[in-house]
Amino acid sequence: GPTLLLTGDAPVINIQDDTGATDYFTQFKQSGNSLYVYTDSTATLAVEIFRISPDYVAIQRSSSPRVGIGTTGTANVALHLLDDSTADMVLLENSDAGAGSAPDLTLYRNSASPAVNDDIGEIIWAGNTEDGTRETYASIYCESASVTDTQESSRMRFYGKYLGTSLEYFRL
Repeated sequence: GPTLLLTGDAPVINIQDDTGATDYFTQFKQSGNSLYVYTDSTATLAVEIFRISPDYVAIQRSSSPRVGIGTTGTANVALHLLDDSTADMVLLENSDAGAGSAPDLTLYRNSASPAVNDDIGEIIWAGNTEDGTRETYASIYCESASVTDTQESSRMRFYGKYLGTSLEYFRL
């Protein structure tokens, strides 16, 4: 079939919609072994949407990324997965035959100024009430008790709901 070939240093394809009051564009750019996809309403403020290279795929590398799979991106949520089946939503699989730890799930709080009692992370189980209101039913919460090098300590708290009230069931 037909082929479009662009050669040279960092070839670019621009697609522009200039039919309205604001011009919108999408740009495909090749640089080295990476393909970049940008989009925006002005040619000078492009937002990188994708970067595809032999080693990785980066999605929406903007200052406030919002990615939706099965849905659109949701405000204040970096990754929103939506499915209407009862199948697994996320599968972490490792096929290494060795004795090392894998697959691993890491919640990493990368703070430039860690302090005692910082919230480190939380796992939340939420569902709807009978009137359709989203409600947190249980959670596991972690905070730093000490951030001194070689003296690091943490607290984990396990919460559940009983008669409409969130209760701390136990603490580690």
